[in-house]
Amino acid sequence: MTAAFRPAWVLGALDSAGADGLGLGGDAFDGESLLPVWQVGGEDAGERTLYWEHVGNAAIRRGDFKLVRQWGGPWELYDIASDRIESVDLAESYPGLVAELASEYEGWARAHDVIPWQDVLDDYAARGIHPMRAMG
Repeated sequence: MTAAFRPAWVLGALDSAGADGLGLGGDAFDGESLLPVWQVGGEDAGERTLYWEHVGNAAIRRGDFKLVRQWGGPWELYDIASDRIESVDLAESYPGLVAELASEYEGWARAHDVIPWQDVLDDYAARGIHPMRAMG
């Protein structure tokens, strides 16, 4: 059985529809449903680490900290509990946490076959397609 990554909101939507959490062909979904959090009087989401990538930009959120990187740029660290608009980059003040979260993100990206953005751009160029089309 091959695990298929789906965002937590997809699992919540499947749960609310009464689906069994299995993908096409019997592939098990990786992740946790958010349905218990969405329900009226629902449970707290608790401590969970969230990861995402979009057109080469990357992020990981664990607890109050969010590590973000625009494609081609350095990692930036924010304490979103005290800085919701992400205006004070704490990366220089917490290099150990940056390294830890970056390593955790990279492990997640490998485990979920996130294609490095430069590889996507190179593939488009090799096929004679303008790289801006890779962004949708």
